[in-house]
Amino acid sequence: MKQTHVSLRASLTTITLLVMSALLVLFAVVLYTERGVLLHDREEKLRNLVETAHCVVGRFEGLARAGAMSQDEAQKGALEALRAMRYDKVEYFWVNDMSAKVIMHTAKPALEGKDMSQLKDPNGKLLFDEFVAVVQRQGAGFVDYYWPKPGADAPVAKLSYVMGFAPWGWVIGTGIYLDDVDRIFRIGAMKFLGWAALIGAIIVVSLLRLHRSLFRVLGGEPREAAAAARRIAAGDLREPIAVRAGDGESVMAAMGQMQTNLRAMIAEVTNQAAQLSGNADLLMTMADKVAERSQSESDAAQGIAATVEEMTASIGQIAQNVSDAKSITVDADGLANEGGAVIQQASDEIHRLSSAVHKSSMQIQELERHTSDINLIVNTIKEIADQTNLLALNAAI
Repeated sequence: MKQTHVSLRASLTTITLLVMSALLVLFAVVLYTERGVLLHDREEKLRNLVETAHCVVGRFEGLARAGAMSQDEAQKGALEALRAMRYDKVEYFWVNDMSAKVIMHTAKPALEGKDMSQLKDPNGKLLFDEFVAVVQRQGAGFVDYYWPKPGADAPVAKLSYVMGFAPWGWVIGTGIYLDDVDRIFRIGAMKFLGWAALIGAIIVVSLLRLHRSLFRVLGGEPREAAAAARRIAAGDLREPIAVRAGDGESVMAAMGQMQTNLRAMIAEVTNQAAQLSGNADLLMTMADKVAERSQSESDAAQGIAATVEEMTASIGQIAQNVSDAKSITVDADGLANEGGAVIQQASDEIHRLSSAVHKSSMQIQELERHTSDINLIVNTIKEIADQTNLLALNAAI
């Protein structure tokens, strides 16, 4: 299976994009979480306000039930109390009955007494029918819709909470506009986008600096440096290492210099091995000549020794003849004595010659032994030269 090599630049670019994407996703989650928290806070606020208003109405209903006032007076007092209740300076309460007729509306008193069952928001939602339906289904709940806001050109998203007051058949409600939530959300989004841009810029600059630093240290792509190192480790010094102009401190430049030095060392070793091999051959030739000369001198010495032995045998024969001549004649005694002296001198000379020949033979044998040592040394040197040539050849391969 063919492997796909990704450059360092592509890897760093991919990391940058992944980090930026992760930041954007994180910020989006945080923003929507914050928006959810804001909405939840608004919902809790509406629930608490309506429950408070419900308690106010319940107090008046309790007074009427206790006979402290009539029901009409209690209802009128409760409505006036709700009309006077304001929060956030502009927000208000309203009351409608179960037939969607408005009983009290603080912001728009003109709606009081009117049937609002057919009132729709821009999306076609029947607002007051939805208020009644929520109370009928669950007693209280939230309703979202669009409603005109003072100072706004178009209806604005609004969230209301309604709660039924069963003793009088009322629906008590209040709502808040959500444009402030969207505004806070947009402000938060702009802040988060600003932070994301800043963090992203820092990451991009850091990765670019890291990329430049790695390229300056390595002198190229990491995979190129690894491939060059593997070739050198395997003994392949033929392919040159690409080094940028002016680069003398990177890893690639160092490996290129190492490759050049190794080539020079191998060439020098090869030359020295060739010289050593030539010297070994010369020593072998000289040793062969010495051996030949030693053999010739040994043969000559052996010939001299044989001649001396023959002369010694002849002299013995002469001595025997002289002894016989002495016994034959007394007259020849003087001559025999003189002849004995001569023979003795000749015998002494022959013995000295024999000693010299024996000494020459011993020297020739010592020379033969040294010649054998020289042959052994020469053979060892030749073997070392052959091994050196073999090592140089392997290194070159």
